[in-house]
Amino acid sequence: MGLSPPFFGVSVKHWDSYWLSTETLSSFAQSNHKDGYQGDVLNFWNAIFREFQSSAKLLDIGCGNGALAVLAEQYPNEFEITAIDAANIDPTKHFNNNEKVSLSLKNINFYSEMCCEKLNFNDSSFDYLISQFGIEYSDLNFSFLEANRVLKSGGELIALVHHRNSFITQDCQQGIKVLSQFVNQDGLAYKVRNFVNFCSNYRLIEKPTAKEQNEFLQNNEKLLLDFKKVQINFNSEIEQDWFGQLAKSFIPMIVNWREVAVHQVESLIEELANYKLRINEQIEASWSEDDQKAIISNMSSSWETFDITPKKIDGELFCWVLRAKKLQEKH
Repeated sequence: MGLSPPFFGVSVKHWDSYWLSTETLSSFAQSNHKDGYQGDVLNFWNAIFREFQSSAKLLDIGCGNGALAVLAEQYPNEFEITAIDAANIDPTKHFNNNEKVSLSLKNINFYSEMCCEKLNFNDSSFDYLISQFGIEYSDLNFSFLEANRVLKSGGELIALVHHRNSFITQDCQQGIKVLSQFVNQDGLAYKVRNFVNFCSNYRLIEKPTAKEQNEFLQNNEKLLLDFKKVQINFNSEIEQDWFGQLAKSFIPMIVNWREVAVHQVESLIEELANYKLRINEQIEASWSEDDQKAIISNMSSSWETFDITPKKIDGELFCWVLRAKKLQEKH
């Protein structure tokens, strides 16, 4: 990863489409945390919030649809919460069926399309900056300078950051391998699209001839065989799980070919292609042990304290914990 991610400055439309179309607070695990963080992650942040003064001003960096900001808002303190994301977000339009979350979102000041490399806030605006799998996507050469600038004297930046060797990253690395077999050129998704396109013409035939019926059956059987051929190449349980989840989206399209339109398959292909981009960026943004050492070496002199430590959940490596405290101004 280094200090400048290779995708810094490129389009974030694949994040725009996710946050604007998905009724989930967090992209973390895609759905397990759709209504907010749980378990050890929840406990970690609640322990952090207990350290804050009751009227603290917080800035959530890389907020997405507001999972961490909502967690802070629901903590029994009078925090003043601001949240930013580089993507085009509009969290308040979601969660109308969840009154508690909806009310929390309305109490948070969201700023869309704001990068943490260039924060549009005055110096010394916030007591704390917080981030859950967000700041690592930025160019750290600039985002740490900005974080230091907008923090008050003695303020602190606290973030959970993707670890290159975590079970999350390992899962995503195997997921990319499976996704590629679907959305790469001539992948299974495009074969389904071609089959559905064939079926759209076939079902217009009032009385198919024996030859036409045989052609349909051959196309159907070949497509199902293609799925089996791809599946047997995946050996791990994680890869098989990824394959099963993806196949679950396409098999009904094959079975229900009479009702499926080509544009439906193409929409799913676009959704999965964007998903692949997001996962790939997540992997690229994660910090290795070498990254951790380089970041500490390059950044720590600008802060009073600067620590990056690994965090485990149930004995498995989960992420890095970053804590950086701004120097106290001398009067």
